[in-house]
Amino acid sequence: MFHFVSQFVTVEAVNTVVVDLFPVLRKGWNREIYTFFYCLASYAVGLTMVTNVRATCEKKTCARDLQYILGASFCYLTFS
Repeated sequence: MFHFVSQFVTVEAVNTVVVDLFPVLRKGWNREIYTFFYCLASYAVGLTMVTNVRATCEKKTCARDLQYILGASFCYLTFS
């Protein structure tokens, strides 16, 4: 249950910052559309964190390392 609450708080915090930066999002359905795309992007990034990826490089850990680096950088940018 705690995870859902923290995810909700994160989405609302990011939405508040973006809407304050771009006031045009306050009109009509723009905020809801932005929220939908933010949640869709978060889901896509989260899906890459739990999906088993086959390595296509010479080294077996190439794809896993790339996945770890991209995931870590996204989390760093999101929470910093």
